[in-house]
Amino acid sequence: MSRAEEFEQLRPLLFAIAYRILGSVSEAEDAVQESWLRYQACPVQPASAKAFLSAAVTRISIDILRSARVRREAYVGPWFRGAGPADQHQSGDQDPHRPGQAGPPGVNGAGPRAVSNGRGAATALA
Repeated sequence: MSRAEEFEQLRPLLFAIAYRILGSVSEAEDAVQESWLRYQACPVQPASAKAFLSAAVTRISIDILRSARVRREAYVGPWFRGAGPADQHQSGDQDPHRPGQAGPPGVNGAGPRAVSNGRGAATALA
């Protein structure tokens, strides 16, 4: 049996291993394809194609996971100002959590408040 035939026979197993590790069809297919390239480039015929390819696809999948984690942790894009509540306080805006400042209705006594009447409806208090 040729290497290509052995690989095609083991492809479903290799895909299953890669998909269980990676959780993504496209990344699992990439890992299986990379394992084929390594198997094809091996100068000697391995004693067990199944063992060789299973180990290769497992190592490749783990490498893909590691590189994905590094890609997620190394964010190099711009950080946008004003994206969070802390940035509003730095720009001189009023702090809605400080008493005595006007805020939305019902906050710190500013504006009308609504109180439940116990029947699912709210009544406005002045």
